[in-house]
Amino acid sequence: PPGEGPDRLAMSLGGAAMVPATFKFVPEFVGRRDDWRYRLVGLMAVSQTGEGSYKEMRKHLSNVLGLVLPLLADDHPRVRWAAVNCVGQMCSDFGPGLQTAHHAAIVPALAARIDPEVESCARVRAHAAAAVINFCEHAEVKLLEPYLQILLARLAGLMQETGCTRAREQAVTTVASIALSVGSSFAPFYAAFVPFLKGLLSQEAMSPVPAGEKRLRGKALECISLIGVAVGRERFRADAVETMELLVRSQHEPLEPDDPQIPFVHLACGRICRTLGPEFVPYLPAVLPSLLRSAAIQTELDPNTAEGLDEKEWDDYETREVGDHTVGVKTSALEEKRAACDMLVTYLNELQGAYFPYLETTAKTLVPLLQFSLHEDIRAAASEAMPALCRCAAAHVRETGGDPAIVQQALDYLYPAVKTALVGEQDQVVQGHMARALGQMVEACRPALLSPALLEETAAALKQLLEEAGERVENLLESEEDDEADDGEGGGGGVEEDDEKIQEDEEAMEVEEETIEQIAYSIGKLILTHGDAFLAHADTLLPWFLDRLSPSSPPELQRLSMAMIDDVVEYAGAAGSRYVASLLPLMMTHSLSRDLELRQAALYGIGLCAEHGGASFRPYVSEAVIRLETAMQEPDARGEDKESATDNAAASLGKLALHHSEALSESDRQRVWGAWLDYLPLKADVGEAILVHKTLCRLVEANHAEVLGASNGNLPRILNILAQAIETDLIDEEGTQQVRRIVEQARTGLGDAGFDALVVGLPPDLLERLRRLLATPATAAEAAPQQLRAAA
Repeated sequence: PPGEGPDRLAMSLGGAAMVPATFKFVPEFVGRRDDWRYRLVGLMAVSQTGEGSYKEMRKHLSNVLGLVLPLLADDHPRVRWAAVNCVGQMCSDFGPGLQTAHHAAIVPALAARIDPEVESCARVRAHAAAAVINFCEHAEVKLLEPYLQILLARLAGLMQETGCTRAREQAVTTVASIALSVGSSFAPFYAAFVPFLKGLLSQEAMSPVPAGEKRLRGKALECISLIGVAVGRERFRADAVETMELLVRSQHEPLEPDDPQIPFVHLACGRICRTLGPEFVPYLPAVLPSLLRSAAIQTELDPNTAEGLDEKEWDDYETREVGDHTVGVKTSALEEKRAACDMLVTYLNELQGAYFPYLETTAKTLVPLLQFSLHEDIRAAASEAMPALCRCAAAHVRETGGDPAIVQQALDYLYPAVKTALVGEQDQVVQGHMARALGQMVEACRPALLSPALLEETAAALKQLLEEAGERVENLLESEEDDEADDGEGGGGGVEEDDEKIQEDEEAMEVEEETIEQIAYSIGKLILTHGDAFLAHADTLLPWFLDRLSPSSPPELQRLSMAMIDDVVEYAGAAGSRYVASLLPLMMTHSLSRDLELRQAALYGIGLCAEHGGASFRPYVSEAVIRLETAMQEPDARGEDKESATDNAAASLGKLALHHSEALSESDRQRVWGAWLDYLPLKADVGEAILVHKTLCRLVEANHAEVLGASNGNLPRILNILAQAIETDLIDEEGTQQVRRIVEQARTGLGDAGFDALVVGLPPDLLERLRRLLATPATAAEAAPQQLRAAA
């Protein structure tokens, strides 16, 4: 295409060659006062060169801006437009560093170009507003806040100008972008924009919208919704309701299929739905018909009409290869279809059971899109919708007391469709979406179950995917080895070519790892929901993961495989004991791995084996204690890098002591429980911390002898541990109430003087936490606690 030559050269040659060549002539060109075309060409060369010359040009940004910014005030409007375009492009190419270093020069200059008293050309004013979006996309909120007043004042003026719809549309779009960028900092300007924007909708609600104003109306609706997202539900709720009422009243008849308002209406309604939640349900009859129509829109070019298209109309189409055929595809229709699928998922997730009346129609629209060959994003969105449809059915039954057979019917219809699509899917990213959807569906539909035949088919499909992924991973590893050998021999291409190949391989490996992770996720959920019925099939899948625990496997695959065998033990319940002998040795082998994520998964798995392994775990108790204590006692065990893994070692040690105390001698029990208490509280792994701290509370309330110690001697340090946990994310509300009961019982049993003596060693801030806890009224649902043993 015309004008892309400098960009292509920069991408091919790199900045080291391109920047010196370009700036041999640019200063001269932009300084030519006798012919505006030279200045225009110089500016276009700068804007076209930046992306491909990033590393080199960023060293000279001050000098480049010194050439560009003065031309914002050039005599010729085309030069001013090109200067604005150049600034906007540089904001995209060199952000956020450009914004941080040069905001004081750029923002006032762009704001001036939006001002009609400074800039006479409406096209330049509109383009300056667009450049503000480029600036905001890569700028921190604190950097933008000082400029909000001037920018929004200029945009408010542009928004209200008459005679140039394009400029008004751009102003509305830029205000929406600013709101999205600054979030709650937009609140002081809310009243300056939302009433005006609602006014646009209100005027048009009284009569059909003129063709030239439809896009402006759509953008106004989009802007209202994005401002609402920025300021939050509390501020936006009333206007959200009024906006939806205006929208419904304005739709005198359904929107035409090619109405430019459609994508704006769909996206805005999705955002408003997130704000209103169940209050949005009354508007579904108004918004769903066009949304479902968009999801089902025809995207392929009808051969019967192809001959009648002129050259301009052909620009709306691109060709795609589908099997042995080449088809023409309307790109705008594809995007409309994808956005509609996304919005249907939004409605399903936000409204849950309230969406049920539309469930069947929506499912029949989306299921065929699981195999929509023309766009992978549409297949991915349809895959995401399947679990949402299941959750909708389950929520309806739960909330209304409906027939549970509804959930089984939903699972029986949706699950085979996803499984069938998964078998034929060639895109690895979409495979990942579909594989995860299988697990999400069976979890959402519990206790509904799949048939034995479908479980077998699922296992076969997942096994095939794992084997194919394994082959691709092996090929990537071999390619990496070949590249390293070429480098060692001095062969291969240039540096940039090698870097590009390395990046492509890394991205391909990430896709494979993500796909495998989603397959593992669903295997775990199938074990969780179907137990023994799927475990027999899981046994055919498990060897694939065990093979990836070898040191030669990529680290990420080792981590995924360890997480997979953790899930097998955890989700198999009592049946998990049969896996201890084969899986626990692998966990212990990796329990001190230098790969800390792998170490964490292995240490967590030891605890799961202790919890679920029963008698199968007992032969390993002594070695497991040694492994766990070694991990907890390393010099840097609570360092920033290792602490999450060490938290899991402590949690697992507690599980071992709790479930296998009879396998420990009395002295070992005291030592193990003492080591556990010495480590608490957990601080890095928040999920484990919540569970462990509640376990500690339960043991105290149960008067656990080793935990409380002789004569309750451990109670002061237990209160210290629990005081550190409360008022943080290290304990939940249930755990906080447990702590309250313990503290109240201690004070009641000991009296005020005895309790004061018990906590005398607490730091003042922790003591104050306990006092605040006791001053807060207990919940009515609190169960009466057991009394602590009387302190000696």
